[in-house]
Formats: sequence, structure tokens, C-alpha cells
Amino acid sequence: FAGIYGFVGRYSEVVMANSSWTGNHINSLWKVPKRTQVVFPPCDTTALASLPLERATSDMEGYLIVSLAQFRPEKDHGLQLRALSRFFQNSPHHRQRGHSRVRLVLAGGCRDDGDRSRVEALRALAADLGLREQTNKSPEGGEDWDIAF
Repeated sequence: FAGIYGFVGRYSEVVMANSSWTGNHINSLWKVPKRTQVVFPPCDTTALASLPLERATSDMEGYLIVSLAQFRPEKDHGLQLRALSRFFQNSPHHRQRGHSRVRLVLAGGCRDDGDRSRVEALRALAADLGLREQTNKSPEGGEDWDIAF
């Protein structure tokens, strides 16, 4: 398939890619770098450019896993929750306070009521799996949590 895809792609007059990774991938297959342009989505990166590259000091210990995606069915966020639960079952010390503690944050957008319902179902699944959700009512100043939405 890749051979046919590359052969056909070489006949493109103008090629546009939405990222440098995609552009490099297309060029590795199509071999038309002079006709390939990377076009990034229009966004103002001025605020991002002013952020420091060093990690900020924090009272939070351990590792924070951030999963950023819209809450759509094909993203299967439930799999991430089940994996975290199994990880804690196999390695319970990663759930305790300290430098090896692991937490998961699921962040993303909801397009519609279906996506919002999916988030509520994920909250219920997290509770069923025994994962502690971050809330303002969490004990010890909100530090005792495994999952945040």
C-alpha cells in the first residue's frame, strides 16, 4: 500500500501538511519536498513563547500523566482508567504519597451532550474502579487523589 500511495503522491502539484511530522512523513513516502508546505493552524503563540522552559517547583510529588483529547468514544478514556487501576493493583506503592506517586489527569473538550454524558460515565467508572477523583472536598487540602477531570 505504501508503495502505491507514494507513487500516486508524487504526482501532486501542491502538498500541504498540518505539522512538521506529517510533512516529513509525506516527504519520506512521496519524495516531493519542493512541493510540500507545512501549514500550521492559525494560533497566537506569543503567550506560549513567554513561558519558562524550566519545570516550576511544586509541592506535588511524583508523576502526573496528562491525557489531552476530546471526550469522544473512539478515544477510549475508559481504557486509561482501567489501566491505571490495574497498575495500582500491581504496584500499590505508586498510589502512596512520595516521589513515586502516579496521578492521571484527563483533560479535553466536550462537543455536545453526548460527550458530557461520557465524562459523567468516566467519573462513575473511576469510582467503580476505586480511583479517587480530585475534588475541592478531598481530605488533606485536596492532595489525596488519583484521577482528575
